[in-house]
Amino acid sequence: AVVSTQSTGSGVSVQQLEAISNIAVIKPFAIQVKCNPYSPKTDLLQFCLSRDILLIAMFPLDCLDSKGSLLKEEIVVNIASKHKVSCAQVLLCWALQRQTLPVVQTLNIDEIKQNIMQDGLCLSEGEMEKIHQLCKSNGDTHGLVKLTS
Repeated sequence: AVVSTQSTGSGVSVQQLEAISNIAVIKPFAIQVKCNPYSPKTDLLQFCLSRDILLIAMFPLDCLDSKGSLLKEEIVVNIASKHKVSCAQVLLCWALQRQTLPVVQTLNIDEIKQNIMQDGLCLSEGEMEKIHQLCKSNGDTHGLVKLTS
């Protein structure tokens, strides 16, 4: 089962997902939410990782109402320049390193090719933290999810 919050435009809380998980005959294997450095959903991601639920990150490069401002953030631009990659590649790498599945919506074939060409890009913990500091969500102030191998 996939839990999607896209149709309502609202998010789902850890408590709601836990309630669904506790009563569902078929446990959720994925949840689809808006998730990017402006709204990283850290608590929800920690919960999902602890329950083997895949967090599908919608709008990983930005959301429609901010008109691409995430791609223009100085922190992202500087990291992209350092690694000689695009800002989109940096943001997708950030999402992947957090163990989320970013879903990018574009019909531009060049953008699609560029987005999948990561060429071994790996962000340092410091770079991950700098990007996470872009968080603008009032309810998401817990910092990075510490991943274990």
